[in-house]
Amino acid sequence: MGARDAADVMQLAVDSAGPHAIKFVDAAFDAYAGTGDTALLAASAGATERIGPW
Repeated sequence: MGARDAADVMQLAVDSAGPHAIKFVDAAFDAYAGTGDTALLAASAGATERIGPW
């Protein structure tokens, strides 16, 4: 998996329809907004993929 931008990560979570994935991404975006650390986006995408579709 290549690097994803914030919109892609959010879309991945929304498409999963998993409330935990969406909440995780939301929290990670708060931290990303303050730091710009793209590792947070990667962690969010990875968590969403692990949580899986609902």
